[in-house]
Amino acid sequence: SRSGSSCRPFGLTPDPNKTDPMANLVGGQIFIRVNGKQLKAKGAFTFNAGFQKNEMVLGHDGVHGPKVMPQIPKIEGNITLDSANFGLRELASVANATVTLEFADGTVGTLSEAWQTAELDINTEEGEVGVAFQGVTGAIV
Repeated sequence: SRSGSSCRPFGLTPDPNKTDPMANLVGGQIFIRVNGKQLKAKGAFTFNAGFQKNEMVLGHDGVHGPKVMPQIPKIEGNITLDSANFGLRELASVANATVTLEFADGTVGTLSEAWQTAELDINTEEGEVGVAFQGVTGAIV
């Protein structure tokens, strides 16, 4: 019996002086879900939480000053079609949904009251379709 032994591979013992490498990830594996149902994410996705956008007002005589504009919270990217799990008709009818995008570091972007707004053009060679979800509110958790 080897009670108290760890299940780590040989030579891989944690260094108490180093931080968790997952906490420093800036990209990589992602997961997208619509009402908890996972889609097959493919390629790069973008997320906008809908924070205010600061802009400058420009007149013919120069810069007049700042203004603040709202943005639509959104998630966009490409997925591989999966008719058995989440078909094209189901995608086209997404309305008033909760859509989440989980980043490689564990951060989750969330859209509430979201609608699917892309044209859903299908690439038949790769079986992929572009999706775009826009929500009433967005958050980063």
